[in-house]
Amino acid sequence: MDELELLDELTDELEKYKQETRYKKLTFDQWFRLDTQFQKTPHIHKIYSDIQFFPAGEHVVMRSLLNEFGYYPSSREETMKMAYDLLVLGYE
Repeated sequence: MDELELLDELTDELEKYKQETRYKKLTFDQWFRLDTQFQKTPHIHKIYSDIQFFPAGEHVVMRSLLNEFGYYPSSREETMKMAYDLLVLGYE
């Protein structure tokens, strides 16, 4: 294993650790509800994240779900990132 591969592996492990310590795993019911809403919610445009050409209703629903679970995102972009991270983390 060369130095770059080792660096990539360590970086991946660090990201996984950060993700696991930042968020606690949801229950299956919470995870399922969040996953269902995540599928309905339009993704954020990377360049114009604050200027959207669609209603924010689905993002508001997802943000309220996250609030219910104890997480408080402050923007649409953060809402989508937080939901994605929680879904990837899995459930208990």
